Amino acid sequence: GELKGTTRLMVALLYGSGMRLTEVLRLRVKDVDFATGQIIVRDGKGGKDRATVLPNSLTEELQAHLDERDTLNKSL
Repeated sequence: GELKGTTRLMVALLYGSGMRLTEVLRLRVKDVDFATGQIIVRDGKGGKDRATVLPNSLTEELQAHLDERDTLNKSL
């Protein structure tokens, strides 16, 4: 079957940014910089922070996901 929703977005980040699974799972909104097209990976392999690319192809989908999440949180 085809991946959808959050799972598809996570797999696309793994593939497109070179992030490791644990890094994607720990990703926070403040670590994504849409203006520069970068993702800051905090406490990655070896306990180091690093910057990686935010694929252009995922920018719109990730922004929509974050907006939807923000809307859900505000309604609680």
